[in-house]
Amino acid sequence: AETNAPPPEASFAISASRFKHDLLHGLGEFLTSAFADDEEASGSYFSQDLLDQLAESSPHLRGVWLQAKSLNDVNVRDLCHALIRNRVVTEVWLPGNHITDVGASYIAHMLKFNRTIKELFLGENDIGPKGAAALASALARNNNTLQALGLGNNNIGVEGAGAFAAALRLNHTLHKLDVKDNGIPRRSSIRALLSKMLEFNASDPGDESLVLGLQEELANLVGSLPPDVAEAVVMQAEEALKQAMACRRRGDKVGAAEAEGVFIRVCTTGKRPRDPPTTAEPNTEPIEDEEGEM
Repeated sequence: AETNAPPPEASFAISASRFKHDLLHGLGEFLTSAFADDEEASGSYFSQDLLDQLAESSPHLRGVWLQAKSLNDVNVRDLCHALIRNRVVTEVWLPGNHITDVGASYIAHMLKFNRTIKELFLGENDIGPKGAAALASALARNNNTLQALGLGNNNIGVEGAGAFAAALRLNHTLHKLDVKDNGIPRRSSIRALLSKMLEFNASDPGDESLVLGLQEELANLVGSLPPDVAEAVVMQAEEALKQAMACRRRGDKVGAAEAEGVFIRVCTTGKRPRDPPTTAEPNTEPIEDEEGEM
């Protein structure tokens, strides 16, 4: 008998997932027809031919649109290796794939060398705090080209958001950053901080109120730690903030921005940020955390 009852929850979730997959695939096909000169030369079919064209900066390829293509980290590594050499592509769309922190580290490394990509979309993947930190490091020190970064529906959390907030103390070209549905509390001060920093990204990064607004995050973090660890974290935060103030008094805006970035990272993770690697080729080893453990 026919019924108008809604489908079971599991069935509904499967239907929604298929709908999103089909939507992403359809968007890729639309972008191909709109921007590529022909299908064979389009950037919506992952193949060795695509990689070769990207590495050679083929003028026919102005964008890479690989939505919902089941790409994994190895595919992303090969793609990034080609994009390092590319001087034409301005858009890269990779949502709805299987990109993890490892794949994000390849993308971050590529961004240190590529000088043409202005829009990068990585939504609906499996990128966590470590992948976000790798991307943020690249934006902080090595990239002044990217203007929009989409990371919606990943798992970067407050720690990943803090990494981007720290990066934005030094990067003033990123104007759009999508971090919705990433486990960041809606009323979190780090979310408000990111929003305000993006809004005023072209202005002087020395608005102390932006950084001091993270006192709530630091208090919550310290309250969750053992006393000895909490004391060490507070000391790191105080040291970074004092350094920022000293730099600002002597007119060193760059030094102040770097110290404020350290303060943001300490407030959200309890750890100082690591300097990004400077090797010329993508690292093929999995990402390790700051203590060297997997």
